[in-house]
Amino acid sequence: MAKQITTLIAEDLSAVGNISMTEALPILAAFGQRPVPLPTVVLSAQTEGLGEPAKLQTASWLEQTNQQWREITDLRFDQALIGYVGNVAALTAVQQFLVTWQPMEVVLDPVLGDHGKLYPGLDTNYVSALSSLLEFGTVLTPNLTELEILSGVNLTVVDNEHLQRALQTLNQKLPNPKQIIVTGVKRQNQIGSFWLADGKLQSYFVKYLPRHFSGAGDAFAAILTGYLGRGSTLADSVQQTMNTLQLAMNATLESDYDSGLDLVNVLRVITNGEK
Repeated sequence: MAKQITTLIAEDLSAVGNISMTEALPILAAFGQRPVPLPTVVLSAQTEGLGEPAKLQTASWLEQTNQQWREITDLRFDQALIGYVGNVAALTAVQQFLVTWQPMEVVLDPVLGDHGKLYPGLDTNYVSALSSLLEFGTVLTPNLTELEILSGVNLTVVDNEHLQRALQTLNQKLPNPKQIIVTGVKRQNQIGSFWLADGKLQSYFVKYLPRHFSGAGDAFAAILTGYLGRGSTLADSVQQTMNTLQLAMNATLESDYDSGLDLVNVLRVITNGEK
């Protein structure tokens, strides 16, 4: 039997709204991993469509946790999944976790914004701090807005030439080469992801569903982390992730879910595929 993978999950925890850590924990457990939650901020509800959430900042707790964990002699992390952090102090604390524990693989979703603008409460100082954190990632999963912000390449025109330039530019800005997957690229009736392999642009598409799905980016990063943890190549992991995520979106359309994704069928598929 293969060694169980331990994965550190550092992102927000929303009490209402099936997104972020609420998605990641069952997804990675279904992959047979041992997920270790590290909430970067605790929210009473997700930040989309449910009013202004109550927030519990955790930066001080994160620092104390990292210090206490150092006393646990057999603690290790094979992977890390980094999502929405929310403030500069917590970003600094998350970076310290990565310095301390040095997981071999770090899937980092640089959550900054969407539809051409930053999420509420984030500013240029936060962008700068998150940009510094990117060097600790091995796989980055920005959406188009985030790729544009981080690379500095204008993506008003989203054709292959501009996507390749943005991916190459962001990689050149970082001290070590990364695997960067830009998500949510719409082409006619399809939606896809793009990445570079040996300098050549690669892509994979699924059917576009005309609805906004809260937490889709969070689920993408979590599912991708699971497939990479199983040893799949990047290309296979992206394809499996998008096919699996499509199942969740179809199930959500058919159910009464109005916040987040219906993951029941997805968890069955992932569990049955366990090696």
